[in-house]
Amino acid sequence: MPQVKQGVGPGNGPPNPRPPTPRVRPNTHHTTRNPTATEDIEAMSNSVMDTTSTEAFLTSKLLCHNNQPFTLSHLMSILFHITQMSTGTPLPVITAIHAVAFILKKHTACEIANAAAEQLATAIVPQLTTQLKEVIALQLEDMKATSGHLADSAKQISESLTPTIENVEHMHRLLKAEREEREDDAKIAADRVEEAVNELHSSVEECQKSLKTLTPSLESTQDHINQLLTQLLTTPQQVASQTSSQPTYSSIAASHLPPSVDKAVGHAAIRAREILLEPQAGNTLFPPNTSNPDIAKKLKTALAAIRTDATPPGDVRSVTSLRNGGIVVELESEHLASWLGSTTGRALLEGQFDSSVSFRNRTFSIVLEYLPIHMQIEQDGFLCKIELENQLPSNTLSSIRWIKPPLHRTQEQQKAFALLQVSTAPTANDILRDGLCIDSE
Repeated sequence: MPQVKQGVGPGNGPPNPRPPTPRVRPNTHHTTRNPTATEDIEAMSNSVMDTTSTEAFLTSKLLCHNNQPFTLSHLMSILFHITQMSTGTPLPVITAIHAVAFILKKHTACEIANAAAEQLATAIVPQLTTQLKEVIALQLEDMKATSGHLADSAKQISESLTPTIENVEHMHRLLKAEREEREDDAKIAADRVEEAVNELHSSVEECQKSLKTLTPSLESTQDHINQLLTQLLTTPQQVASQTSSQPTYSSIAASHLPPSVDKAVGHAAIRAREILLEPQAGNTLFPPNTSNPDIAKKLKTALAAIRTDATPPGDVRSVTSLRNGGIVVELESEHLASWLGSTTGRALLEGQFDSSVSFRNRTFSIVLEYLPIHMQIEQDGFLCKIELENQLPSNTLSSIRWIKPPLHRTQEQQKAFALLQVSTAPTANDILRDGLCIDSE
């Protein structure tokens, strides 16, 4: 007879004190899971039923720290270690434990923040409030005192600035009126300069026409001069006695000029006989308020002292004083003016003055008409370029500038007049006769 194994049950053995563990099945499509109440779970038979057994169990499993309180942080650490106790623990259980641990972590951070805030509110905030009150009270006192001083200073400054502001406004009105007056004067002066340029332009045209008509007479005059030179060379003994009476080219040419050009040639002859003396910076040639006759007398004495056998005959004819202390000396002959302008004559004449003196070369002005305004005449090398293009001697063109300032031009203006300074009279005459070529124009 086969043996039947008896199971443990209510009729086959002693009663089981442990209540039956509810069987939990997974939810299906047709069934619904009913969760067990928390009180029922706590009543289930287990080796851990209170805090004492809990501490003993956790200590035996090395899941907690000895003699450490079970704070939220400690409990969170225990939960993370529980997930590592067995490899057979189902994944949903591990995940659920992880979820609870992270929630505890969040609450731990909140408790720490609340504790810190409470500590600040109870300990630090009152102290800070007291200190802030004291500092604010001191600052308010200082601000009151400072505001009083500022009010007094502002009042004093206002009282002192009132007459100053009135003076400034008065000066502003005067300056404005003076500026408007100067602008009007400048406009009038520009108009007058333009009119003068136009008149000068017409005068130059007349001079050019006169030069064309004078060419035959100048050629005959040149022939006459050549004959006179031939006669003088054949009689060398009479040259020294007749040198002072020998006519110059300017005087011969002037005798054959018509009345319309005689005046201009006369001015040119005077300029050829003049020299310009200027003192060095900070010096004077003669004492202040010295009359022109006295200056002429002293210059004659100086000229007599430096005269040699090579000095051309002649003396000082007249003297003109300039505002800057310079002196224009007109001599009796061009030869004497040229000799005094040479290196030898200049050195001898400078030795007769107590202060430093400089010879300034006189220039001859020529108006250049209808130059395109895009020409850069102020650039370095512009005059050298013109000298090379026209085959002129070096350094014969001293300077060039626009007659009307560029700021006073109109928007429609395309050409303007310029003033050219030439260092020698022959070059100036050649330019007046032949013209200039600038940029192949």
